[in-house]
Amino acid sequence: MRVIETNDTGKTYIKYPRVIFTPARIGKTLHHRIFEAPGSLLREWNTVYDNADQSVVQSKCVIHSLIKRLFPDFSMKKDFIYGKSGKILLNGYGSDPLRVTDVGEYSFHSTMKSLSPRIRERTVTKIYEQARMSVKRGPGARQSDLISVNLLQRFEGPECNLLRRSEVRKSMKSLFLL
Repeated sequence: MRVIETNDTGKTYIKYPRVIFTPARIGKTLHHRIFEAPGSLLREWNTVYDNADQSVVQSKCVIHSLIKRLFPDFSMKKDFIYGKSGKILLNGYGSDPLRVTDVGEYSFHSTMKSLSPRIRERTVTKIYEQARMSVKRGPGARQSDLISVNLLQRFEGPECNLLRRSEVRKSMKSLFLL
């Protein structure tokens, strides 16, 4: 319902009661509804689900910012980062370009291919080249170690929240199976 009260853009407190009363006079008010057991429980579970979902997004944002600080030239997308190859890079090298370049191209190449056989040769070469560039522009050795440890710890957040979200989803479904 759209009612034009006045042609004035400035609001005054005198106009508020009339604007509020107009929809109430024709019965267009919101009623406070109290739901019975399944409905009220569903609302609470939905709040928990939304919180878990927001936590996943926040965790991934923090992870992305840490990766950009640690490995400035890293151009891989989220599918790589959260996939098998990205987890191998994180667990084996801490996503640290200094560690990647310290082992050498051949060793890095063979390690990545042995732990993730489906990774492309071109991808491994690209990561190594990006690591070489990031060493020049990235943080120093001690700072990169600290960021790498922080990244490893933060990487558990999204997985934990995704698990929590799936458990909440099961609980929400069970409300209607009773």
